[in-house]
Amino acid sequence: MKIIVRVQLVTDWGEVSEIDVAEIQRPSGEFESKTLGLSLGDGKLIMHRMQQAVASAQTDEFCELHRVCPCCHRWNPIKDYRPRKIDTVFGTVSLQSPRIISCPCEPPWHLEMPISPIVSLIRDRATPELQMLQVRLCASLSYRRVASILRELLPVSDRFNHVTLRNRTLRVGERIDGVPPTRPRILSCSIYGKARIADRIGLRTRMVVSPKRAATIFDGPAQSIHRLSG
Repeated sequence: MKIIVRVQLVTDWGEVSEIDVAEIQRPSGEFESKTLGLSLGDGKLIMHRMQQAVASAQTDEFCELHRVCPCCHRWNPIKDYRPRKIDTVFGTVSLQSPRIISCPCEPPWHLEMPISPIVSLIRDRATPELQMLQVRLCASLSYRRVASILRELLPVSDRFNHVTLRNRTLRVGERIDGVPPTRPRILSCSIYGKARIADRIGLRTRMVVSPKRAATIFDGPAQSIHRLSG
């Protein structure tokens, strides 16, 4: 048996295209219990290639729409393309991010200058869904343990490691710091999992502790400890 996975893409204006994502061989003479259905490796391969096809088509369609000036409806030219990699739940996708020359009638600058719609849309080089999943796991497990689990179950990049998880988790904590407290002297927020929030005088730091303990944030002057469960 031969399994062919094919994706059909239809744009908002009706253009249809098909992409062969994967081809898997299952010879009938080699059938046994371990070859029944698709394996975890087959699933990761299919989802990664499908994610690449869908993400590329989405960004192409999005950028084509942004080439039209909303004021004068002029078709703006493309200066060049820049490669950009985005981490998603189903692997890292490689995109060609165009730099579009803006129309001089567009506010606020009214200048012809290159702009990149993809860069302004995805600034962290990772989708919010992936960041949420990683931070939720890192709130209850060690960085190395989470990295091992994600490598086992998801089609992550070869360069993915625990350092990436630590940096992303700390960046999420910095965003939480930017949210004003709802009550005086107590930082009320959720860190996607179990969290312990402590406010102490003159102490301002952040760390994710051992697997059996939750993420801990010290922020701002206060003298009380408030526990939250995500």
